[in-house]
Amino acid sequence: MIPDDVQRLLNKSLPWGPLFAKRVNFESGFLSEEERLVARYLSPGSDVLVLGSGNGREARPICHQGHRIICVDLGPLYLVAGRRLFLSEGVDEIVFVQADVAALPFAKNSFDFVFFSFYSSQGEKRFDVMHGIYQVMRPGGHLLLTVCTPKYRQIYRKAHLPMSDWVFFSGAEQLDREVASCGFILLESNPDPLRPEYRLSMLKKAAQQRSPCV
Repeated sequence: MIPDDVQRLLNKSLPWGPLFAKRVNFESGFLSEEERLVARYLSPGSDVLVLGSGNGREARPICHQGHRIICVDLGPLYLVAGRRLFLSEGVDEIVFVQADVAALPFAKNSFDFVFFSFYSSQGEKRFDVMHGIYQVMRPGGHLLLTVCTPKYRQIYRKAHLPMSDWVFFSGAEQLDREVASCGFILLESNPDPLRPEYRLSMLKKAAQQRSPCV
C-alpha cells in the first residue's frame, strides 16, 4: 500500500508529480562516461545493485540484458515512481528496496556490479558506506562510483544544497588513495566529457579490506 504522503506527491496536479512521473534530462539513462564503463566492465547475467537509485536511471539502460537488478533508495517517493515507470514499460523483474546505503540489508558476497552516485555527499559517513558496499560485493566485483568535482560547486553554488560536509575530488590521485584504504582498486577514472562536474570511476574489490577505512 502506498503511504498517503507519497500518493499525494505522485498526484500530477502537484508540482512534484510530473517530475517523478516521467524520466527527463539525465534521469533518462547513462552519462556518456558511465555508458562506456558499463559496456567495458558489466558482464552478462550479473547481480546488480543500484544505490541511491532515484527512479531507476542507471537500471533502465540495462533492464533488458538479463541482469538481476535491485534498486535501493531512502526515499519512498523515488521507489514508487520508479516501480510504476518500469511497469509502464513492461519491466517487472527489478526489485525496489527502501534502505539506508550505510546499512544495506543484503548478505555478504551478493553482487557482481554496484552503481553508487554522489559518494561525495556522505561526509565522514562515506567510509561506513564503502565498508558496507565492500561486504555485499563478490570477490573481484566492480563498483561504478560517481563523485563530484570542484566544478560541481561552481555550477551549483546558488542552489539550495547542503554542501558543507561534501568532499570534492579534484583528481584521480586523491580518490585512489581514499578508495584503496577501503579495499578497492581504482581501475580508471575520468570526468564526464559533457558534464565535467561528475567524475566516473571504475573500482574493483580487492582481496582484503583495511579496517577501518582511513
